[in-house]
Amino acid sequence: MASSQDPPQLPLPGQMGIPGGNSDLSEVPERNSNSDTGEDQPQKFTPGPNLATQAVLDGRVQHGLIAGLLKLGIPMDILVKDDWWEENDFADRDVPRGREEPKHPDLPSRRASRSRPPRAFLNRQFSDFDQTPSKANFEESRSTRNGQLVDEEMGYPLRARPTWKELSDQEKMQVLRLPMTQWMNSNFKNHFVASLGEFIGTTLFLFFAFGGTEVANIQSQANDNTSSSDSNTTTGGSTGFDVSVLLYISVIFGMSLMVNVWIFFRISGGLFNPAVTLAMVMVKAITVTRAVCLFVAQMLGSLLASVVVRFLFPEQFNVRTTLSGGTSQVQGVFIEAILTAELVFTIFMMAKEKHRARYLAPVAIGMALFVAEMVGVQFTGGSLNPARSFGPCVVTLTFDPEHWIYWIGPLIGSILAVAFYQFIKTLEYEMANPGADGDPVNDPTINPEKKAEIMSRRRSSSTAR
Repeated sequence: MASSQDPPQLPLPGQMGIPGGNSDLSEVPERNSNSDTGEDQPQKFTPGPNLATQAVLDGRVQHGLIAGLLKLGIPMDILVKDDWWEENDFADRDVPRGREEPKHPDLPSRRASRSRPPRAFLNRQFSDFDQTPSKANFEESRSTRNGQLVDEEMGYPLRARPTWKELSDQEKMQVLRLPMTQWMNSNFKNHFVASLGEFIGTTLFLFFAFGGTEVANIQSQANDNTSSSDSNTTTGGSTGFDVSVLLYISVIFGMSLMVNVWIFFRISGGLFNPAVTLAMVMVKAITVTRAVCLFVAQMLGSLLASVVVRFLFPEQFNVRTTLSGGTSQVQGVFIEAILTAELVFTIFMMAKEKHRARYLAPVAIGMALFVAEMVGVQFTGGSLNPARSFGPCVVTLTFDPEHWIYWIGPLIGSILAVAFYQFIKTLEYEMANPGADGDPVNDPTINPEKKAEIMSRRRSSSTAR
């Protein structure tokens, strides 16, 4: 038996099954005989720089022609690749048992079962100008989920990311890394955020509206008399008829509402009005709990805006709403009801209903209040909002006998708007003039899903009867 230190004796071409010999590949020595046991022992394999020569000894050369070419002086690097032990090649090779296998950074054991696919970027072909995988390609082909390699290119599906509600309280604490933060995804937190936005929005809306009203009434008759500043009102009967004053008050109320609704409608809905809040509850746009929270926020916002305007500006605080001398209480109720119904119905059609121009709803809502103020300021002060009339009365400690009008009138207007809105929804107004706003998504004659929604609403209404 040849010693392991002797140089390898390569068989001649004729001895390996090509013309000139009758031997075959089985004559290539692969094992050493043990003199003690008489059994063949696997030859120890140690990867080194001369892997090609070692491959010949291990029986990897499949044709005797290679041995003949070696004797002619052709370099082994050209004939045999020396990177055969990489994971993609050696998966197809039959290695005798017992051999010590080469270590690979991605494959600890050659005999271990492959529990995951090899890195896809190792198999990727690159151009001559870019021989190394870029970071973008590497990150695109490989992603880690909970320490486990996931590769879409090799057919391993990505795990679905759990939602916040699926996490336990302990997992939520680990994600947020803050103590006592379980309430962050609770209904309490959502109501708190909406109430906070409604409080700030109502305060800003009435602050600018009350401030503009004071500016408009600087030279009014109410400021020329000898009465105290807290007893003054903004009604045309008290301030005197002046078109410029009425126009200024109408513009400041409409613009203030438009701007603040546009800011806060994604936080709280931008209602700023208990009458609008009641209407939204009646059409099931918001829950009763949310409505109560918004109502409290609106009352507090009205109080804060009245206090700030009362003590911040040096002019007389003449923003209360009262009836003019010739307006009766019944007339005041219906004036407030009709103006409020117009405002609430505008909110329904522009903000609640889905259409292409929905993002312009704050503009339409502000314009609706502007139009209503142009009519109502002269006769009732143009309240349309119980919170708008309540705050100044509390700050001035003056509640007029007709103060109830500014609660009952807007509430009746909300009921009227809801009744008409539900009536046209029952009659399927979408089918009367389809595509009026050029929105194919909400056109029932084009979008079958929208038509199915209308038909489902029709079946549910008939079942309720």
